Amino acid sequence: MKYPIIKKPVVLLAKNDYAGILWKLRCAINRYSKKYEAVHIAFDVNQFHYPIEILASDNQLDHVQDLLDNAACIILKDYDLQAYELPLITVDPSKCIWYGVGANYRYRQKESIFDKWAMRLVSTPDMLCRDDDIYLPAPYDTDEYTARKMKLTKEINVIHSPSNITQKGTPLINTVINKIMVEYPKVKYIEIAGQSHAYAMREKRNADIFIDQIGQHHILGYNSIEAAAYGSCVVTDTRDDTDNPAVHATPDTLYKVLEGLVKKPAEIIKNGRDMRKWVVGAHGYKAVMGQLEPLIDRIVRN
Repeated sequence: MKYPIIKKPVVLLAKNDYAGILWKLRCAINRYSKKYEAVHIAFDVNQFHYPIEILASDNQLDHVQDLLDNAACIILKDYDLQAYELPLITVDPSKCIWYGVGANYRYRQKESIFDKWAMRLVSTPDMLCRDDDIYLPAPYDTDEYTARKMKLTKEINVIHSPSNITQKGTPLINTVINKIMVEYPKVKYIEIAGQSHAYAMREKRNADIFIDQIGQHHILGYNSIEAAAYGSCVVTDTRDDTDNPAVHATPDTLYKVLEGLVKKPAEIIKNGRDMRKWVVGAHGYKAVMGQLEPLIDRIVRN
């Protein structure tokens, strides 16, 4: 007789789940882990583009506390429980993993608030601020992204989706693209700004070339990862030591890089395929869970 496997509970907490990263971690755990089952607790209904499993409200505090008390591991995104504005909620720091998403950790890394968590994970390599920080790539359900088949015979669609036009280098990008479009009329350009996430995702599906950020942030941003999952060629100002195959461009080289791609559409297609393959292998649910499960094991054993 076979007995059902009883999985150990993992609780994920987020007040503002930027890009739905913790929700995606929850999905990765529940899809691929044979040891753990995850539940996602939200504290602000207005911050989420994803389904809310449990909303922590005054009439559910006892239920939330019970989940936290019985969790084998807790993964939280915010710096401290004070962020949730629920002082009655308590956790055992020895079973907590803090997952850094966003740039603030770079500026707050020396604060003692980070010392109490049993483990610190960061979602981008540039956030590895302390010796014992661990890089865990942001998870994406790459099965939901259908790689597009590029033809590039009539036009080449270039898309840029800045969350901050200064940080993303948008004025420079627009100047370069306008010059490219004059010299190469087959190039079409769309800038996505101030639109819903759903709208941005629809447009990204049509990107032959996706320009992420030029000049300031030397990492592959979430916009790039989403575009790459669709099989778009990604142009960004990434670090030279990153392992992703994105096309590297700086403010000084952006025009030449784009011109070279427009002249050789086969390179656009090839990079799109390479980016799609890389995203699946680095950010897909199965790949991320392969890294996360041993980390949860360490917390549980201790």
